[in-house]
Amino acid sequence: MAPPREALHKFTASPLALPLTLALLLAAGLTALAYPLYRSDPDVRLLLLAAAHGALFSLVLAGFAVFWVGVRLRRQADIADLANIIEDFRGWPSAEAAHRIRGCIRRLNALQTTRLDLSRCCLRHMDLSAVQLRGARLVGADLQAARLAKADLAGADFQGASLRKAFLWGADLKGATLWATDLRGAVLEGADLSGALLNGAFLDGADLTGADLTGAAGLSAAMLARAKGLSTAQLESDLLRALRSQHPHLLQPPKGN
Repeated sequence: MAPPREALHKFTASPLALPLTLALLLAAGLTALAYPLYRSDPDVRLLLLAAAHGALFSLVLAGFAVFWVGVRLRRQADIADLANIIEDFRGWPSAEAAHRIRGCIRRLNALQTTRLDLSRCCLRHMDLSAVQLRGARLVGADLQAARLAKADLAGADFQGASLRKAFLWGADLKGATLWATDLRGAVLEGADLSGALLNGAFLDGADLTGADLTGAAGLSAAMLARAKGLSTAQLESDLLRALRSQHPHLLQPPKGN
């Protein structure tokens, strides 16, 4: 497409095209009607100049308003389109579905959207480092071996989800719902799980080195006994007492430290 035609196409597709065209036509019509008076009467010239300035100012304000509304509508349409793609691939246990959903998540994050519905989505082995999923719904999602380092997952709902062998180093899981979540073999080193709900969670082999578990609900000494790295984890005093009484070896620093 030639440059002038391409520019014209972009202009006509813009939300500003209609108001600008109407304004230009109106200005041209008024100019043609007032031109004889403009040449003969100085007072009319001043009035026309004042009117022109006022019209230009109004046009600029209207243009910005139309542009802002157009951007908002375009953003909402983009969010809806990406949500529909996620819906189309929901429940598909395939690599293609995982890649497509990951792409949608990244694009939605770029649109400042985090509260996504990813329930029953397959994201196995996907790299979602530093992803923003604060308050997202991931009920029954498959995140086995996914990379979620430094991810913002605060308040997210992982009920029944699989995070088995997931890499959650430094992840923010404050207040997350992890009921019956599979965290076996997950790396939670330095993760913030304060206030999380861990009722029925599977922690076998989970690495909790330096993790913050203060205020977490549903934890027991029996559950923690299946994890590792507890010597540096932050725990409530009652859990620490129970571990010292029942499993004192778990609180010993690793050999060589």
